[in-house]
Amino acid sequence: QATANNPDNAKFRWTVEHAWQLENYVQDRSAPQVEALAKCMQADQIELQGTYDNDLFDLNSPEQMTRQLYEGTREFPEKFGVPVHTAIQDDVTGVTEQEIQVMAKAGIKLVLNGSNVGHTARDQQTSTLYWSKAPDGSKVLTFFAADAYPEAYNSDPLTGPGTDAG
Repeated sequence: QATANNPDNAKFRWTVEHAWQLENYVQDRSAPQVEALAKCMQADQIELQGTYDNDLFDLNSPEQMTRQLYEGTREFPEKFGVPVHTAIQDDVTGVTEQEIQVMAKAGIKLVLNGSNVGHTARDQQTSTLYWSKAPDGSKVLTFFAADAYPEAYNSDPLTGPGTDAG
């Protein structure tokens, strides 16, 4: 709120990486505090990602994959009046084809995927932007960060630095 009247490039911005963070924040806050949060989200100063947490999707059932996206792509966007088009999957080396299908059906257009350096089997020197394709033919644009996960936060591969993927 303190930077709300600053020029756009000088405003404070924060990404709620997963819905569980928001879920835990709002349960212990007063109605005015939650309303202030909603205003910051609607002003594009706070952005919500679609996933509930960093999940090992290959261990999930189809039901678990679907429910893992519910709060981030349905419940909270409706409650706060904001769209969600991106998902973050960090500290896990990828996303399964089945989860790509579930994400696409939930409206996710971009996945930011980053692994801690040295914790992935990929010998990758540069970041990669590619389409992840699901068994049903749906796809989600995927940014795999070669130099750990913070790299993905610095720009939006769809539209450029500091803009929304929607």
